[in-house]
Order: sequence, then C-alpha cells, then structure tokens
Amino acid sequence: MTRTLKTRLLRNADRTSIPERLPEAIRLELMGELFLSGNTRTYSPHSDVIEGLADRYNIHLSPVLPFPDLRRFWLPEEAIRRISVSDAEPPVGPLWVHPDTFRKTNLKNRSVLDLHSSEPLDFFPLASQRAVLFHDGRDWRRVKLHLCDVKISRYYRNLGGMTLFHSVQVSRELKEHWLAIREACQEGCRIQPGFYLDEAGVVLKNEKDPDISRVGEWGSLERSLTPIGLPPDLIPMPLFSFYGESTVSGSDAIRPLAVELCEQAGGDPESFLFDTFMAPVIRLWTAIFKTTGIIWEPHGQNVVMLCNPITLMPEGGAFRDPDTALSKTMRDGLGLSSEAFFDRNLHGDESSLEMPEGARSETSRVIDISMGRNTFDYLARLFEQQFGVAPAALQARCRELFARQLPESTRWFPRAVYGYARNPLAEDRNCYPLVVREGMDPAWRP
Repeated sequence: MTRTLKTRLLRNADRTSIPERLPEAIRLELMGELFLSGNTRTYSPHSDVIEGLADRYNIHLSPVLPFPDLRRFWLPEEAIRRISVSDAEPPVGPLWVHPDTFRKTNLKNRSVLDLHSSEPLDFFPLASQRAVLFHDGRDWRRVKLHLCDVKISRYYRNLGGMTLFHSVQVSRELKEHWLAIREACQEGCRIQPGFYLDEAGVVLKNEKDPDISRVGEWGSLERSLTPIGLPPDLIPMPLFSFYGESTVSGSDAIRPLAVELCEQAGGDPESFLFDTFMAPVIRLWTAIFKTTGIIWEPHGQNVVMLCNPITLMPEGGAFRDPDTALSKTMRDGLGLSSEAFFDRNLHGDESSLEMPEGARSETSRVIDISMGRNTFDYLARLFEQQFGVAPAALQARCRELFARQLPESTRWFPRAVYGYARNPLAEDRNCYPLVVREGMDPAWRP
C-alpha cells in the first residue's frame, strides 16, 4: 500500500466540502460521519425518510460545509430551565438553536427568542442531523439540537423538555456507576470502553404553562467532547463507517474501513471482526445493563469507535445518545431508584400495548434488530463477501459471549424477536411505534 489509510482518507476529504483548514482529527471524523455511509441504511423503508428539513441542511443532498447560522441565545434565567450531570449548580450556558428550527414560524415559544439577539456560528452536522460539532471561538463543542417538525426515519426529532431531562439523568447514572461498568466489561477486551455523556441541557420554558412535562418545551443538550474513560487524542468514527461504502469517487477510493484495517492487521478475519467490533459492543452493553438497568440501543450510529490517530485502528468503543429505555425490574433488583427517569422510558415485566413482554420486548428490539439485523448483519455480510467468514460462526461467538457476560440472559430476553411495527401509532406522532413479533429466531444472543 503506497499510501496509508489515513492519508487516503484525508485525500478523499479534499474532494468534499470539508474545509482543509480544520484539524486532521475533525476532518477524519466528518469523513466517517458524512461520507462513509453508503448502503448502510437499507434495513427499513423508514431509514431514508427525511421530511420538513430544508434541503440546504440535509446531509444526504451533497452538503456544502460548514452549515451557517447556528444560533446562540443568552436568555434570562426566568425564561429557561437548566440541568447538569454535576451535583453542583448547573453551569451558565446558552440555548443553541438549529437554523432550520429558527426559520419555522410555528416554533413554540419563539416570541422569547424574538426579544433577544443571537450570535450566528458555522457548524458541522453529524450523521443524526441534529447532533452537531462546531467551534465557539474558544473550544470545539458537541451539541444535540431541537429540530422543529422534522421527521427523520420514524420520528419527529423534537428535543422536548422531558426527553432532555431524561438524557441528562441517564448520563448522571452512567457517570456515577462508571467504575463498576468499566470493571464489568474489561476482561479479555483489547478495545477500551467508554460513553459520551449528555452533560448539560437548557430548556426554553413553555410560556403558557411552566410544567416541564408540557410538549411545548424544547431545548438543547451539551454533549461531552470526548467519551468518559478514553484518551482525548483518539479519532472518533461511527461504527457504520467501518462497513459503509465511501460516497466519494476518485483514484483513492476507500473500501469499507473494516476490510482495509483487517488486511492491515493480518491474521484471522473472523477473530479480527469479532474482537474489534462485535465483542466490545456486547461487553459494554451487558456491563451497562447489569450495572444500571439501562437498555442502550447499540446500532451503527450510536456506537463510536475511537481510533489510533496514526493507523486508525480502533482502540476504544463508546456509546452515545443516552435517550434510552430502562428496565425497572433490573433496577429494583439492584436496589436503585427509578424516580428521576421519564416514565415512558421505564419498563417493568408487565405487558402493555407498546411492550407486549415489558422490558424484554425492548431488550429484544435493541439487540436483535438495532444491533443484530441493522448492524452486525452488515458487518457479517461484508466479511463473508471479502474473506469467506461464515456469519453463523460469528453469531455463535456472540451468543456465547452474551451468555458469559449476562448468565441469566433468558431472564432478560424473550424467546421471540421483537421489532417496530411498520407504521407508527397514528394518534401521537411522537409516540413509540407498536413493538411486534418479527417471526424470526434470535441469532446474535441466547
């Protein structure tokens, strides 16, 4: 190989609108988030749905980077609510507003914004479209934004007050139990664990009703720049960028990164794939679940690999976006209170319209569908095509690891596989879709 993988990726970045003036680490991250996603979203008829977002802000329509006019509002304390993972007083910070949201005439409580000036900044969208990266004049920041009346995949991507508070409460729980989580997933793992925290939030109050549960409240979340537990010099790349195809054409076309890195590492492709990508996800998921009852959704966008800054070989694996469900049954068994969490995200053993087998319906959905069918199946097919690795062998290794890491797996997973119904509930566009049986057997877990 005459050029290193890193050099070739940066040359590909030169063919995009990613500015050359940015630090190498940021350019590589943006390549992974925005230009290595080819053929990764074929798992659902909803996966490519984007409605209500102006074309200029749609990352799938040849984006010209950076995007302009991210709004920063410094609002009076009586107009906002704050929450932080810190037990101390939440830090003073602005409300961040996406330009597409700011242009919406039906934006709730916008009269408050109209009374105050804002400072526009350039920003870079990440794969979810509402998580963004930007430099505020002093530091790089990660922020999750409210998108007003924008539907991406199944959901309208509002960042309501209760969702925001829930994400920070989950982050607080993760931070409190970090040492136990790390200990629970370290054994035999070359890839070090971590997760991004949603550290602080600002909510614009509902002018008509100050109750934080009201739908009219929305805000922004500040996310940690680097994952807890991992060095800051590693390069973050979403998991899908390792099995996705490059959407950049040219003489330095990049094959899927997992293939490039496997050939670079040498050795057994099956073991490389399992040890580098699959086992770290399972270890971290089971460690978080059995320590806190948090049911993370580890799909290709929510899992971030932290890579060596020279070779791009993964050295860490982190989860992001802690707007998760929780098992009340697990938490009760651990002696942990669940009062601080959003009730809608808290599930026990009881059956409901949304969760036919309670929390076990959700553990099945996130592992069998989001992790298994929507992520691991892609990795397995890629390595079967490129190296002749048998998917059944990978599935067997994953099932064995699940059973070892979570010995009572059958207590926490149903026999059936549950996934989202084809259509969301009609009466509430922000409501969960019905979870239904998929008519298949578990493949990646016991």
